[in-house]
Amino acid sequence: MTKYAQLRLNYEEMTRVILNKKDQKDHWEGDERLKANLADWRLPPKVAAELVEHYTLVRHAKGSTIFTRGSPADVLYWIRAGLVALYYPLEDGRRILARLCGPGEIFGYADFISDTGHRAQSFEAVARTNCQIALLTHEHVSKVLRELDSETLVLLLERVSTAWSMEQQRWVHFLGMHFRERLELVLADLAKRCGVTDDRGTLLLAELSHETLAEMIASSRPIVSKLLADMMEERIITRDGGRYLVRKIQKLQT
Repeated sequence: MTKYAQLRLNYEEMTRVILNKKDQKDHWEGDERLKANLADWRLPPKVAAELVEHYTLVRHAKGSTIFTRGSPADVLYWIRAGLVALYYPLEDGRRILARLCGPGEIFGYADFISDTGHRAQSFEAVARTNCQIALLTHEHVSKVLRELDSETLVLLLERVSTAWSMEQQRWVHFLGMHFRERLELVLADLAKRCGVTDDRGTLLLAELSHETLAEMIASSRPIVSKLLADMMEERIITRDGGRYLVRKIQKLQT
């Protein structure tokens, strides 16, 4: 076990599905990232363990739809391995790529009240790679939270409020940026959430096409191609096979 061993996650239950060695390695990565995220929220280790020790593990093939906008929002989704794209579908058939989620991230928490008065998913989720995803029911999460003391609940509410405020601020800031600034922000964010760091820099786990990056910054493919060429010439990023290697992440974050 690692320094997060105090969380005492029930790995025997988590690995009921027979996994190969690569799956196990990817799962450990997703587990470690989630535990680090929960630690950032200052949740007591016992509470963090209780939140994630009861779930159903499912597999999704690359390109498959995990849920659509408007479907019931009765579970949360924890990525143990793989990458998931969140889209917002438009009435004309197009869709906006809102976020790429990687190992250790939880998604499916953004919802709205449907015409029938039920909670419904705000986005559409699609597996960008073969995925291993753990389903956490709202019922279980609510049960754990109801057992928290008032001081911990207030702290958690403050952090949730801050997280949503920061996300809103990020999007408002994003709208006022030039395309180069938007692309730098997206690459820095992906490097932080979905990257592996070594002595060369940070390798992005996702294989990102120019079309995908254009979707993420509301631009066109030719513009993104020109911006990427400029950033490669400046040695901010390079290519490593089908993936991007961010060599100067501090430059992107300034």
